[in-house]
Amino acid sequence: MARTLELVAAAGVAAILTIVYLVFVGRTLGPSEYADFATALSIVHFFAVALSPVAPALARIVARRIARGQDEEATALRNAVVKRLAVACAAGTIILSAISPLVTRWLNFRSALPVIVASIAALLFALVSADRGVLQGRMRFRSYNFNIIIEAVLRTGGALLLLRLFPRTATTALVSYVLALVVAEAMMAAVSRPARTEATVDWAELRTLTVPIFLLMIAAAAMQNLDMLAVKRWMSQEDAGRYGAAVAVARAFAVVFVPVYVLAGPVLSTAHERNEPVVRPAVRLMFLYLGLCAPGIAVLMLWPERVIQLSFGPDFAGGSFAVALLGWVVILVHASLLLTQVLITLEDFRFLRIYAVALAAEVAGLLVFHDTIEQIVTVACVVQVLLVMAMSVLVVRVRS
Repeated sequence: MARTLELVAAAGVAAILTIVYLVFVGRTLGPSEYADFATALSIVHFFAVALSPVAPALARIVARRIARGQDEEATALRNAVVKRLAVACAAGTIILSAISPLVTRWLNFRSALPVIVASIAALLFALVSADRGVLQGRMRFRSYNFNIIIEAVLRTGGALLLLRLFPRTATTALVSYVLALVVAEAMMAAVSRPARTEATVDWAELRTLTVPIFLLMIAAAAMQNLDMLAVKRWMSQEDAGRYGAAVAVARAFAVVFVPVYVLAGPVLSTAHERNEPVVRPAVRLMFLYLGLCAPGIAVLMLWPERVIQLSFGPDFAGGSFAVALLGWVVILVHASLLLTQVLITLEDFRFLRIYAVALAAEVAGLLVFHDTIEQIVTVACVVQVLLVMAMSVLVVRVRS
């Protein structure tokens, strides 16, 4: 409980700072320029989530090693993974920069720069999340909490400074995101200096966990961001900016999800190693997340327009109708991810078929129903409701 409260408190601070960052950028840029920023941020979130499997996989394996007294093996794993990720991120930056003109044209960006900076931020986040996964596995939650708060402070403070000193564009706002990630990784690298060890790395174990989670996170990342990309593709720049503001408010629930998700991997892996049940604690964590979200979603359902106007200003009021539904989409996405933790812990990967069907259904739905923002939001909501229902049935069957 103490760890949970510390994680929730740190996530709360980071959430407030993140909201300040998004609101300040929105008020500074206005709806049209914010459309580019919000869509670029969706690209960051897509790749950050899609490339994030290393973090929970590392957390689980490190937790197992520590539980077995194999500290040197955990250190060797961290060093090897970070080195390989650094090389992969450098290569990925070059590739994504090369294809950025195509993305710019397809999503109606005014410049390729937001796409390039967003790609760099996404790949840096993958590196940062790996070291954070090690901290989670070692149960060093205070170091983890301090790091996410520092990142949020630097990102928000950097935006406040840069948008006053340089041109007020989506690119300028995204640069502070990149700089904050660089500092966050440098801090963790200083704490986790490579230690000499003769221990070998069991890549097979990492692949066993990473590949299924990687496929899961690609599907989850797509379902969290396809609606924003669809709006940017088929709606006007002004409407996309207002929709981006609604998405930014709804994503506050994603920040609430982080501490619960951080606990899930190590807690369930440790319970499994001790031959204890894993379904009950996972369901308990899911209801904890829903309880934390309840006050916020109630506010969005009762006063959506007031929330948007108080946050982003009257220019963004047109997107207020979607904010509550988007909040539910975000909550349902994360409820499903918490349920998958049971199956990942038991190395039962049948959930991948369910996610593949859900992703295909959302893509098909958006290709057919994209004439209005209402249609786009409805497709996202329906898919997430069906996904939670399917995952609940699968977890009940596993328990039986």
